[in-house]
Amino acid sequence: LTGELLKSRQRSKELQRIATTDELTGLANRERFSEAIQERVALAKEEGGEVFAVMLMDLDRFKEINDTLGHHYGDVLLRDLGPRLVSSVGPGGLVARLGGDEFGILLEPDVTALPAVEQEVSRLTAVVGEPFSVDELSLEVGASIGIARYPQDGEDSHALLRCADIAMYAAKEAQAD
Repeated sequence: LTGELLKSRQRSKELQRIATTDELTGLANRERFSEAIQERVALAKEEGGEVFAVMLMDLDRFKEINDTLGHHYGDVLLRDLGPRLVSSVGPGGLVARLGGDEFGILLEPDVTALPAVEQEVSRLTAVVGEPFSVDELSLEVGASIGIARYPQDGEDSHALLRCADIAMYAAKEAQAD
C-alpha cells in the first residue's frame, strides 16, 4: 500500500506540474500566473494593502522570425528567453509564458516603487534585446511591456491583467510610431 500511495502522490505532483507549466519553455503558464496574482492580492489585503506590480510583455518582431524562418527558430528563441527572464526577475518573482510570444511577470514583493519598477522594465527590455543564436543565425527581438500596480490599477487579478494588457498595447503602438 505504501508503494501505491507514493506512486499516487508522485502522479498527483506530476499532474499539478503539467497543469501549471508551459510545455515549451518550462515556465509557469497562464493559469499559474493568475493564481500567483490572486495569492499576492490576498496576501496584500491581509497585510494592509501592500503594493505590487504585474507586467505583461509581448515580443516585437517575433512574428517575422516565425514567418520567414519557421516555427523551429521561434521555439528555440522562446526556450532560450525563459532563463534570461527568470534570472533578471530574481527568485522572488515569477515569469510565465501566457501563450505565443506573450509573457507575464510578477515582480519580487520588494520591487514596488515606480522608479524600481521602471528600472526593472529597462533591465528586461535590455535582456530581451540581446541577440539569440539559433542554428548559427543571430536573431534579435524587442519587447513591449505594460505595467499594472496593485491597488492603484486594480484590486483583483482580472483588473490588473486588463490594465497591464492595455498598457502593453499602448507601449507597442508607441514603438511603432
